[in-house]
Amino acid sequence: MKQILLIAIIITAITFVESVESKNKEHRLSDADLNFIITIPDKAKYTSKKNKHGALSYIEIKLPDNSVFMMSLHPIKRGRSEASMLKPMLIERGGELAVNESEEGKLELLELKRGDRVVGNYYSLTDKQPKEGEFKYMSQGAVDFNFVLVMFTYLTNNKDTWATFGGINPITVLNDSIKDKTTKNFEKIKLTKEELSKFEISIIENFYSGQQVMLYENTDIYKAILSNVKEKYAQNFNNGNEACTIFYYYFTKKLGENQKAFLTGLFYGEAGKPTDKNPETFLVKDNYLIVFSFPRNSRLHKEIGDLIAEKLKGKK
Repeated sequence: MKQILLIAIIITAITFVESVESKNKEHRLSDADLNFIITIPDKAKYTSKKNKHGALSYIEIKLPDNSVFMMSLHPIKRGRSEASMLKPMLIERGGELAVNESEEGKLELLELKRGDRVVGNYYSLTDKQPKEGEFKYMSQGAVDFNFVLVMFTYLTNNKDTWATFGGINPITVLNDSIKDKTTKNFEKIKLTKEELSKFEISIIENFYSGQQVMLYENTDIYKAILSNVKEKYAQNFNNGNEACTIFYYYFTKKLGENQKAFLTGLFYGEAGKPTDKNPETFLVKDNYLIVFSFPRNSRLHKEIGDLIAEKLKGKK
């Protein structure tokens, strides 16, 4: 069943991170941004990869009995991957391809639950005539963890471990919460945990124009005008249908009127002010640049903007 691996390996821009043998049952991988955690079975070997942004994106675990568990992590926007949507996706991206080669001859989707809530689905198939070096038993599924879609494949020749995915539980690999990083320059001005408590926290960075993507991803190309960026940070949250991000930048030199004029031109062009196409606004004070990447006419924009502005005034 080689073709059914497609789900697990659809990853873009991944780079090799590490390949390690687990020495005890408590060895765990973790990722601070996603609050990701998984226990690696004893003596298993695993390989993990990260995407171009440094976030954990793929894990492959080879178990002592030569079974393989593969898992990929994909950031998603809330609501795009409800559990009910996972069923047709699983069928379309792999299930139908493997059914004809299976003893079952049909695809039965089973539910994965966290408590009483359905968070995902999976199916299991038995290869009629596996070739040498291939696997007889396969399970494949997807789990929605609010802002991360986890897609997994388990391949084995061990029927006894088949039902339990080799002891690896894809439901428990992510917590529903998202960890907040401690920054060097933004602790006194960024939104606090209490201020964010009324919103839905996200790992998705919301860009409403290409200019913001360029600034955040390639800040160094503007260093001749803005100076080097010493630190940057983003806070992402949703308020109903509004997806918002605050981008924080701290530069090595203070930003003056020339830099403000440059940023105005960069963000808005000839319009010279926010538009439907370029709705972001920004604040500049000393070495700080704060960009509010909110939808046009956002209900939150003034409230959050005024709050951060007051914090900047008190920053020394």
